[in-house]
Amino acid sequence: MKHKCSTTLLLSVCLCCLLTIAASFVTSALYAEEVDIPKLRVKAERGMQRRKTPLGGMYLNGKGVQKNLAEALKWCAESC
Repeated sequence: MKHKCSTTLLLSVCLCCLLTIAASFVTSALYAEEVDIPKLRVKAERGMQRRKTPLGGMYLNGKGVQKNLAEALKWCAESC
């Protein structure tokens, strides 16, 4: 049982890493245009999946918001 838990944790960490990398690409694409961050956050909080990953990327890269790894991981994990 202990082995299964550590494997699940490792897979979760890998998934979060992949999501943050994807989020940084999405964020770069979004910053080709102006982004209304408060609007984006409200839409993400209301459950719009397509808005969660870009918001996570913005927190990851510090684009338009203060850089915050915990917030980045939160939004990217919620986007799954």
